[in-house]
Amino acid sequence: MKYDYLCALTISLAVSAANAEIPASNYLNTELANVHNRCIVQFSANTISSNVLGLAKNLARQANAKLSYVYRHAIKGFTINLPCHAARSVFRHSTDVISMSVDTVVSINKGKPNKGGGGSDTAQQVSYGTLRVAGGLIDSANYTAWVIDSGVDLDHPDLNVDSTRGFTAIRRGGMDDQNGHGTHVAGIIGAINNNIGSLGVAPNTQIVPVRVLDRRGSGSMSGVLAGVDHVAENASPGDCVNMSLGGGAYDILDQAVINAAASTGAYFVLAAGNEGEPAVLHSPARANGNNVYTISAADI
Repeated sequence: MKYDYLCALTISLAVSAANAEIPASNYLNTELANVHNRCIVQFSANTISSNVLGLAKNLARQANAKLSYVYRHAIKGFTINLPCHAARSVFRHSTDVISMSVDTVVSINKGKPNKGGGGSDTAQQVSYGTLRVAGGLIDSANYTAWVIDSGVDLDHPDLNVDSTRGFTAIRRGGMDDQNGHGTHVAGIIGAINNNIGSLGVAPNTQIVPVRVLDRRGSGSMSGVLAGVDHVAENASPGDCVNMSLGGGAYDILDQAVINAAASTGAYFVLAAGNEGEPAVLHSPARANGNNVYTISAADI
């Protein structure tokens, strides 16, 4: 019954999250500017999860390079601080490696960064979207939504944030939102019915921040994969997972989302994007599998 209420309503309003007017910057920090010098290495799906870390460390030693992330749940593999052309030369004889892909940038819309929300003393507002889907009627404290985004304002008075299950792929700021997009998405999903701020479609939902985007609203594909891998390890059946972000078509991310949805029983809600382009051109929007929903808007 979890899906019948929380996820159905969240899917109905996912378009609002996808089109949130809290955009990212059109310039990158130093780390992301050099993201193409990292390689995402994928092992066979048959690789035993408990063996992944050892295999990754061994290959990193062979390459004399450092690991950035290790993936053991949504996919099996790792990201290494080494260009893919060099990684292919070192790993070409490994029977465990099935693919190597250049790391790339993932983001929300372009624009200037915005400071994350900090709550409001104004009277509570109820959006037309929430009313249209008959949301906001049931306290949803027993439900969980994982927000894979720019983090969430951890002290927001209008959100029920569970940081104990959270994750960050961003070195500075932990899980706290320094952009505003993730907090905005979280508010659409679960803003508390408390007479301030806004009213979420599923009020008081436990919001778990999975921060993969920086204050400019940009992140790495390898970091997003780490976020999905964290959800694949920790989510429960009936949970909702929101991803209002994207990049170019990227097979490994698509497969990670499909695998995570299948293994956990959680429902992944993916934004089709704001560019008006076919979702098939973007990941994770083009992911297609059970419990995976890509949402867009149309002018009618």
